[in-house]
Amino acid sequence: MFQKYNRSYTACAIAKPTIKKKGLYTPLPTPSQPLESIFMDYMSSLPSTKQDNDCVFVVVDMFSKIAIMEACKKSITTEVTAKLFFERVWVHFGIPHSIASDQENRFLSAFCQVSSRWWIQNLISPQLSIPKLMAKQRLSPG
Repeated sequence: MFQKYNRSYTACAIAKPTIKKKGLYTPLPTPSQPLESIFMDYMSSLPSTKQDNDCVFVVVDMFSKIAIMEACKKSITTEVTAKLFFERVWVHFGIPHSIASDQENRFLSAFCQVSSRWWIQNLISPQLSIPKLMAKQRLSPG
């Protein structure tokens, strides 16, 4: 009786999905070495700092559980996220084999596109070696 009423009520019919996901969620594989697999996320709704940062970009190594954090603004773009990733993670540890995030798939797709573009423009160029790149980042204002 209730199911018949529930299906006939328009709001319930719209809100309930008709396709059910089958099977159990599969856990991520355990990495075999540090920074092989990382998790990226943002901690938001924090009090603002003097620089008006109200969010923290967090990268966690899935092997050692070490977290790398960088203050940022809640309105951070994918481009700025990729720049932070390369400045704070890649320079020290290299590119991980896999990146997990609870952000939507569009974010990871855009992050990979921006990252690969940055990689091609800044690292594969023969005029710019990695030590020069690191010095350039340290000397540039802002």
